[in-house]
Amino acid sequence: MKKKELLAMFRQLGCPTIFLTLSAAETKWSELIVILTQVLECLWEILFAPCGSFEGNELEDKYIRVEFQVRGSPHIHVLIWLKNAPKYDKNKPKSIEQCIAFLDKLISVNAKPTEFSEELINLQRHKHSHTCKKHVKNGIKCRFGIPYFPMKKAMILEPFTDDEKFTKKRK
Repeated sequence: MKKKELLAMFRQLGCPTIFLTLSAAETKWSELIVILTQVLECLWEILFAPCGSFEGNELEDKYIRVEFQVRGSPHIHVLIWLKNAPKYDKNKPKSIEQCIAFLDKLISVNAKPTEFSEELINLQRHKHSHTCKKHVKNGIKCRFGIPYFPMKKAMILEPFTDDEKFTKKRK
C-alpha cells in the first residue's frame, strides 16, 4: 500500500525536492533512549513548520519511512516536496544553474563553532574499516577517497553512461 501511495505522489507532485536520511549515532549517544522521542518531535516541528526551514520554500508534501537497522536502532528516510523549488532538467543550462543556486541556499558546510563542535565532528567522521582500505605506494588509502573536502559551490553529478561504465571496468 505504501509503495502505491509513494508512486501516486510521484505522479501528482513530480520528483521530490529533497531526500533526507536521519539516523542517530547511538553507540556514541548514551542518553539516546531517554531523549530520542523529544529530539524527533522537535526535529519534525522544525522541519515541517509552516514557515519551514527551507529558505522561504513552503512544504508541499512529504513521505516518511522508518526502518530499523540490525541492531534495532531506527533511521528515517524522508522525501520532501517544496513549493516553488526549481525543477531539474539536465538539458537546460538555466535549470541547472537555478538548482545549484537553490542547493547552495539550503545546504552549507559552514557552521559557527560551538562548545559541541569537536564532538559533532567526531560523530560525522568516517571510520575506516578493512573493506575500505587499499594498499598504494606510500601506504594505505581509502578506496572511497575519503576524506572529501567541502566544495565551494554545489555540483550536480550525472550517472555514468553505459559506455563510461564499460570503460571504467576494463581498466
